[in-house]
Amino acid sequence: MKFGSGDQIAGDRWGLWLALLLGFMHGLIYVFIIPPWQHYDEPNHFEYSWLIARRGALPTPEDVHLDMRRSVAVSMVENGFFRGLGFLPEINSDAKPAWIGPISQLTNPPLYYLIASLPIRLSLDQEISTQLYAARLVSFLFYLACIWAAWGVMQEVAPHNHILRVLVPVTLALLPGFTDSMTAVNNDAIAIALVSICLWCCVRMVLRGITVYPLVCAAGTAALSLVAKETGFIALPLFLAAIILALFRGKFQWIAWSIIGVVILAIGAVVFSWGDAAGWYRSSSQTGDSRSSGFPAVLGDYVFVVDAGAQTTPPWVAPFFQSVTASPPTAGDMKVYTLGGWLWADQSATISTPSLGDGHRVHKEDVQIGVEPTFHAISVTVNPQKGMRLWVGLDPNPSIPNTRVYYDGLVLVEGDRPVKIPPVFSDSRGESGSWAGEPFRNLLRNASAERAGIRIAPWIDDLGATILPDQSRPSLLVSYALDWHGAGWNYRLSLERLLHTFWATFGWGHVYLLGHKPYRWLAIVSFLGIIGSAIWFTRRLIWARGKIQWDIIALFGLLLVGSWGSTLTRAAVFLGHPRLYIPVARYAYPAIIPTITVLCLGWMEILKPLGKRLKFSRFSPIVLIGIWIIVWVGLDIYSLISIQSYYGR
Repeated sequence: MKFGSGDQIAGDRWGLWLALLLGFMHGLIYVFIIPPWQHYDEPNHFEYSWLIARRGALPTPEDVHLDMRRSVAVSMVENGFFRGLGFLPEINSDAKPAWIGPISQLTNPPLYYLIASLPIRLSLDQEISTQLYAARLVSFLFYLACIWAAWGVMQEVAPHNHILRVLVPVTLALLPGFTDSMTAVNNDAIAIALVSICLWCCVRMVLRGITVYPLVCAAGTAALSLVAKETGFIALPLFLAAIILALFRGKFQWIAWSIIGVVILAIGAVVFSWGDAAGWYRSSSQTGDSRSSGFPAVLGDYVFVVDAGAQTTPPWVAPFFQSVTASPPTAGDMKVYTLGGWLWADQSATISTPSLGDGHRVHKEDVQIGVEPTFHAISVTVNPQKGMRLWVGLDPNPSIPNTRVYYDGLVLVEGDRPVKIPPVFSDSRGESGSWAGEPFRNLLRNASAERAGIRIAPWIDDLGATILPDQSRPSLLVSYALDWHGAGWNYRLSLERLLHTFWATFGWGHVYLLGHKPYRWLAIVSFLGIIGSAIWFTRRLIWARGKIQWDIIALFGLLLVGSWGSTLTRAAVFLGHPRLYIPVARYAYPAIIPTITVLCLGWMEILKPLGKRLKFSRFSPIVLIGIWIIVWVGLDIYSLISIQSYYGR
């Protein structure tokens, strides 16, 4: 796919300088147009770097500087941060630190903050907002490094004279959402830059063989990513895969694929097991499965087992919970649910019944149970509000520590049923039956733990809980990935949010493009890019089998699946908590180069028939690139107008 002939756009560096120039101008605009503190957790990220600059050492999670907090809070008020939030921070207290954000960042890996502290140290005698802008310039430099890495990757993978060698870095430089995130005081910037540079070095090794400089660079950036941010951890498997592919190139590549295949199978055999109750999300560290056949079952052959002495991570969700697929009440429609089941334990104790969450609070009651199964139920009236959703949690919280609690025949139905009378099930899985003579359909899936599901090996689950965001357990993420029936509505919300924030959503994710449904057009454009890439790949697979760079596709695929997949699953743990979190695209930006490459390649494939009709071959590549830039600059101007319109009110 060439536009024009004989135009040496591939070997020249003018494409790099063009992209860097555009990125330089675009990035500086975002450094200064976004008001102080108006990025995700920016005040708390700034605090980390400021404490290092002031004290010359890494802070502890308990460190706080009252005067600094006060100065930041005052600046936040002056810059309209609290407009519409309904509160102002307490600024004048000499005992209580001023509120500057919801989450402390002082437990984060330190690399970004050490670097960002350098310009802050040089400007400590300036206003606090000036110090913030100085720190933003550090992120701005990482942004330029990403553009440089995108150009470098394209130099390796795109054919000679291919226009993608210019379009990909230029597109990266002009993408509004990416530019906004990469010019904020946030450790995302360094993680994204390190992974991008690591990808460049890995691609170079795979295509040209292992040499000293790419090897050292790839190893160094992969290692530094481990002390940058958890989103950058993907650099390590990327580096290891590249080493294997680079060692066995050409006719020996089958050895590399064999090694990778064996490693994947071995990891699967070690990591995955079969035994937890399918459809139920695990936050518990209990080593045993959540289902067992070693007890007399009330219904079927299996029962739920919850070790109340095991640690739960994160601690604010139930050890096991299920996202319910029932349609929540609509506004003005009060609805009653009845939730119950057979409960018992290995010793008599007071425990909490299974809980029903409605998106705003968790409903449960305390009951006395013994060593024999007894039926308990609660009736819950749900008051319809915005954000309604339903989940059921198994969180016994027994009065006697280390009690093992058992459940069977769990049931959730619409309507007010008699809580003292147990239902009669018509099947061993508890899917339907009658309750006090009235038929019902159980809203819970696998309510009697009859179906087994996948879980992760306990030691890996515990390790994952220490490094994954929000202490999410890998077992929980696997359950979420397989739970389209219970979490499909959340997938749709998350994908919509990722689309918006990838393209052009600003501030703390609350500043949108002006106009009537502008993201619908961006969704269409994104869809066309993905479809176009699929067409390109299919054509190459059929007509040019020998020219597909499977090793590069493997590296790109690893980044795309790893970064976008982990971002999508960040919402999983919040399905069992009143505060629902929907992820944003900045967590997937370590895969920004493969993402932009896929989109640009697809757009070129879609435009190719139009190019033949309009005889684009008569135009210089410079003209085509100029048209491309004009289109993107139009989106940038639209974005800047939207930002200014919001903050200028």
